[in-house]
Amino acid sequence: MLKRTESIILGLALLLPASILAQPVDTMFVRQFNASGNSADYLTDMAVAPNGNVYLTGIGHSAANTDQYWTVACDRWGNKLWDAYYGGASTYSDSASAIALDSRGDVYITGITYDANDSGSMTTVKYRNDSTQLWASSLHFPGDVDDGGVDIVAKDSTALYACGWRHTSGLEVDYLVVKYNLLTGDTLWTRDYSRPGEVDEDMPVAIALDHNGNVIVTGYSYSTSTDYDYCTMKYDANGTLVWQRFYDYPTSDGEDRAAALAVDASNAVVVTGWSYSDNTDYDLTTVRYGTNGDTTFRVRYNRVPANDEDYGYAVVTDPFNNAYVAGFSYDTGSDYDYTMLKYNSTGTQQWLQRYDHSNCDDEAYALALDAALNVFVTGFTVDPANDDDILTVKLNGTTGAVYWAHYYDDPGHNADDPERIICGANGLILVGAQVPGDTSDVDYALLRLYEQTHDCGPVAITAPVDTVFTTDTLTPEIVLHNYGAYAETVLVRVTIAPGYQDTLRHFIDVGNYDTLSFASLVESLVGVYPVQCTSLLAGDVNPLNNTVSDSFIVTVLTGISQDPRNIVVIKPYLQVAPNPAVNRASIRYAVPDPERLNLEVFDAGGRLVRNLAAGSNRRFGAVDLDLKGLAAGIYVVKLDTPRERFTRKLVIER
Repeated sequence: MLKRTESIILGLALLLPASILAQPVDTMFVRQFNASGNSADYLTDMAVAPNGNVYLTGIGHSAANTDQYWTVACDRWGNKLWDAYYGGASTYSDSASAIALDSRGDVYITGITYDANDSGSMTTVKYRNDSTQLWASSLHFPGDVDDGGVDIVAKDSTALYACGWRHTSGLEVDYLVVKYNLLTGDTLWTRDYSRPGEVDEDMPVAIALDHNGNVIVTGYSYSTSTDYDYCTMKYDANGTLVWQRFYDYPTSDGEDRAAALAVDASNAVVVTGWSYSDNTDYDLTTVRYGTNGDTTFRVRYNRVPANDEDYGYAVVTDPFNNAYVAGFSYDTGSDYDYTMLKYNSTGTQQWLQRYDHSNCDDEAYALALDAALNVFVTGFTVDPANDDDILTVKLNGTTGAVYWAHYYDDPGHNADDPERIICGANGLILVGAQVPGDTSDVDYALLRLYEQTHDCGPVAITAPVDTVFTTDTLTPEIVLHNYGAYAETVLVRVTIAPGYQDTLRHFIDVGNYDTLSFASLVESLVGVYPVQCTSLLAGDVNPLNNTVSDSFIVTVLTGISQDPRNIVVIKPYLQVAPNPAVNRASIRYAVPDPERLNLEVFDAGGRLVRNLAAGSNRRFGAVDLDLKGLAAGIYVVKLDTPRERFTRKLVIER
């Protein structure tokens, strides 16, 4: 069944350039995932790998009739690759709260699981990117009621940290920070924090790493004299506390609760949330700390004249140390509205943008930037006729102007609740949510949005490259990608200096990576030959990705020519084409002398997936590589000889 969507292109012709108004947004797809128990499944977090694969986690109701960690992997088109369950021994609800990926694409989940005695543990699970569970680590302190995980972060493929809580007794809940051995899951150290002299809740909400590998945790901490306060802590990689800072609005003893955390390019820490004032109720409050913990700014936002509730729920930073904050704020006549602000590194407000969909409740909870520093915000809007619906807004990061707003309502007009938004390469816009199922209660949902633009370009020249020979017939090959939102007919031209040129007219569908072959040639003269590929498309919005360049070397085999000017030593090479590839790829290699060699293919996790030439002593070789059974992603082709090693990256598309 088609889902009802609405693209709202704002009629601000005097404020927005025509190029913006001509770029509406639409839903590319909505994918729903229903766990095996066919009941209620609740998404809590989402992550995207560099290859565009998406990982969703949260609570899935399993066929065993229990709620468990449920992690779903899919490709960038929303096609399910695998799913995995993890749960404790109790019938209590196990709940995954956060997900992280390392630089190899391995997946980490943290949350809370319950044992047979219904005692909760902070449990972190690691999966390889093919769904293989590598380890699970459960942490429960003796005497505690429950311990649980809240957030998790990985540093490359070298370190893993999570934050959570210890429910020690009664009302006493304490911060908990854990460092794991990323390979084994062993606990390297733990740190907990309870406010001295207090018996109440100290709860972390977010964890992050700065660029020096220090660990930042923020949340809120209770004090009898000041109620809840922002509580932000910085540890070094060994678990030594570097600094701790509280924020309490000095003229009020009401709640101050941090909700989100970001680290900027200078390693400053930015925290946002809300803070109570006797005169203006809750204000959206953002605090920035320098590397030594000094407060560099404290800014409060209150909607005047409403002087009512204003909440901050998300914050990100850009390479220029600006901070972008999103949340919602009450206004007379329109209820809660999306509220977005940009601050520079001194706390000076650069812009403020509010968005009201229909004079009803609009609440923003997630925020992301794309590579061009455009701002994307998602949350929900209350439609009086259709319950909660997903509302996503794009803003100009420089001015705060609204480019577009996209509205999604499921076919049954029930509650649709987004949790995360992520912007990836090549215009990828993903919203993770939970929506009602057709036959189940609630499902995970992945929405991919796209801006209706024209954008195509070559991404790689795959042949000829490296070293070829004067006897070879060369067939130029390139990979063309459609970044835009329309199927296109593109002119693609390949030029090889000094005198070769060929042009193709090619039809390419949305999102495709197509390999194109051009007219063959023979280069009989030894030398270095530059190659350039250019695409031509009317209305292309991004001419910067229309050209790629490379070069190749033409040489001769020893003994082929008796002309001493052409007698050269063979230059070793390793060539993979096409690249990216789908079902098959061809690998060609040469080594200077016959000797024992190994030709192997490894996945991004370092596992051997193909052994193509073990112990061969051929000087030249061509191997046909069958890619069936290999998941989409990045692989490494290695050619090892007793003297040298050569590697090439291979990208597999699905």
